[in-house]
Amino acid sequence: MCGILGCISEHVDDTRFARALDTLAHRGPFHRGQLRRGALRLGMTRLPMSSSVDYPLPVEVNGWLATYNGEVYESTAGGLPAEVARVIDAIRAGGEFPDGMYAFAMLEPSGARLHLGRDVFGIKPLYYRHDAQRGEFAFASELPALLALLGPQRLDRESVADVVATGAVLQYRTMFEGVQVLPPGTLLSFDVSAPRQAPSLTALRLAGHEAAGAIDAADAIDDLGAALDSSIERCSDTFRDVGLLLSGGIDSTLVNACLPPDTARFHVSVSDSGDHPPPQPGLRVCELGGDDFWPLARRAVRSYAAPTRMSSLLMYQALADLVRQHDSYCVLLGEGADELFWGYPRHLAMDECDFTLTPRRLAGQYFGDFDTKSGWLDPALAQTVLQRVDAVTADLYTGDLDEAIWHFDLHYSLEPLLRRADHLLMSRTVEARLPFLHGRVPAIARGLGRERLAQHQQKAPLQALIRRRVPDYPIEKKRHFRLPFTKWAGLVDEMRDFLRRGLDELHALGLTRLSEPDVQRLDGSDAFTLTTLLLWRQAFSEHLQ
Repeated sequence: MCGILGCISEHVDDTRFARALDTLAHRGPFHRGQLRRGALRLGMTRLPMSSSVDYPLPVEVNGWLATYNGEVYESTAGGLPAEVARVIDAIRAGGEFPDGMYAFAMLEPSGARLHLGRDVFGIKPLYYRHDAQRGEFAFASELPALLALLGPQRLDRESVADVVATGAVLQYRTMFEGVQVLPPGTLLSFDVSAPRQAPSLTALRLAGHEAAGAIDAADAIDDLGAALDSSIERCSDTFRDVGLLLSGGIDSTLVNACLPPDTARFHVSVSDSGDHPPPQPGLRVCELGGDDFWPLARRAVRSYAAPTRMSSLLMYQALADLVRQHDSYCVLLGEGADELFWGYPRHLAMDECDFTLTPRRLAGQYFGDFDTKSGWLDPALAQTVLQRVDAVTADLYTGDLDEAIWHFDLHYSLEPLLRRADHLLMSRTVEARLPFLHGRVPAIARGLGRERLAQHQQKAPLQALIRRRVPDYPIEKKRHFRLPFTKWAGLVDEMRDFLRRGLDELHALGLTRLSEPDVQRLDGSDAFTLTTLLLWRQAFSEHLQ
């Protein structure tokens, strides 16, 4: 795909900007360009997918200047300029944006306003920082590129507290003060002539994205199958060979059933996980065991640029390596199906309690036992993170539980998973495409409502569809795509030892009440989260003031 970069600053010269753009070379090794308009600098690297034609970068369309990362699946002929034109039309009309995956920055012909946007699911990432005091604004596809522009930044200790208590940074902040992730489906508009003024944020609307009203479950399977077929066709439209990340679960198996036999299929075989697809043509497999953990973890945390509870980070780094070993640049993924069709244990747990959840219990389904883990923090930080969890819940749970579930799924499950997929795969110049998130599939899923858990089955519509298309597929209880820490006791002990040795550093980060006995009691999941925190601190120390 592409990498985009830009800033409004009198303190960034050509050399510094070029060095920052260098850090995005893996996102676009085939072509790059940069330009300056007054205090504004724009840069872009390109991995062409829809067209092999070279275009001047950044792209100029009808007087607009654009840095653009993504694909519009509704465009016809015209290549990259035509895709950019579709997005420009939506900005000008204040209307609905086209189906696709993208992050962009568009400068109006007058040069007065700069618009940043991110697709409705957040498939493509975008980070930014506005320094109102200095009148500076900067953005980038990845944090290291943005930090190369900004220089060292202060650690956001509240974000540390978020990670410790919930496993993720809340409210689209990052580990650096003032540096933010643009939320999915958001259009940011910045007044170039008044750089101290805060940018405005508005919702970016996508045609056909909202739930299509109640859908008859009995008639939905045919409609869903046709919609998925169409979306797979859209996502496979590229002049490059398209592969598939095949986990062996329902989602990737459904996509697999639609692909030609000679499609390259990539699978990470995790020792002791018990999750393996059957042998088939075109299957490439890499092995991942406990001995691979430390070198892979260091690389994966650097690629993701944040600490996290997602141990699948390592699996994606291994898959990215495997795909590049076979000279592929594009793969399909099954991500998004679990959030859209309610495939997680939390969805089943909510069904079993008849969807009677207090706000705190709903938050617990996504953030785990945040009350207990906040007890490792400095008391002031602990109080702050609990207030932030309550604020997030109040913002997302406004009375309609099903809508609250969707917003939690989008912002605290799907978006981090998509950012993980992008950063890990693109670290090896591999684009991810996601058929479950395009066309009519999302609207059908949400229109099914609680029928998605018919007869207390997770992803009941997808189970019905796979019975038709792959009759011999063994439907089993969902296995999380994560490392099997319960089977890797030796590795968990290694992480505890690593954390004990780094206990002073953890205390300095704000975990002042975490003791050696606490570390010894950590389970694999919590040990992994804190391990990534220390690995992140080591990897990004040069970027911290």
